Amino acid sequence: GQFGKNHFGDRNKYLPTAHGFDEFFGNLYHLNAEEEPENVDYPPEADFPNFKNIFGPRGVL
Repeated sequence: GQFGKNHFGDRNKYLPTAHGFDEFFGNLYHLNAEEEPENVDYPPEADFPNFKNIFGPRGVL
């Protein structure tokens, strides 16, 4: 397995499990590269109900 950070992106074709690893537990990004839904300027759920599902980060898998 691979444990830790994966710097290749969060699309399925870039996941470690698509490249021979049986399992992966870690962060798909580095440092603070993820979206931050807790920020005040993040689109509100009431105005954009599907935003997080469509564009949100996959973070830790």
